[in-house]
Amino acid sequence: MDYMNAAILNGGKSRRMGEDKAMLQFNGEAIIDRLFTLLNNSFASVAIVGADDDIYQGIGVLGGLHSALKKSAQKACFVSACDYPGINTSFIEYMKAQYEPSFDAVLPVWKGHVQSLCGIYSPSAVVIIEQQIAKKEYKLGDMLKKARVKLVRLDKKQHFYSEHLLLNMNTKEDYESIFNES
Repeated sequence: MDYMNAAILNGGKSRRMGEDKAMLQFNGEAIIDRLFTLLNNSFASVAIVGADDDIYQGIGVLGGLHSALKKSAQKACFVSACDYPGINTSFIEYMKAQYEPSFDAVLPVWKGHVQSLCGIYSPSAVVIIEQQIAKKEYKLGDMLKKARVKLVRLDKKQHFYSEHLLLNMNTKEDYESIFNES
């Protein structure tokens, strides 16, 4: 897809996990390597954005998202945090099909929660993010309240759905739950 790139956000400190989440193993490979391979199969360009890459240092995920969109070179960007081991190619393709340039963001709703760190952001989101940064308002949720957001509801009827599809791993219990799925 010539109009869309991808980026993996890898700037978190993994405090609750106690170790680097991106390097945790899933099916014999580091989660970040697995995610990179999945995205690389669906997009022409995949960037890994770490905290050192942030144009605006020390402001958290909003800074990482801004850097990801800037690296995407005026194209839409499928953005994922590095700690989503349940993502699969069918989900990625489904989200790409849901993209509409008239929205600043196209985000999945999984188990009743908007997944703002695994969705598609339009180049138009950069302006909103920069306005937030200028006001020193660094919460992604506040930025999304000002954005035109298309919500994509996911449910068990979709062929790509799994109980850990968009599990964002923050603790060892989250990580272990992936392997204990019934």
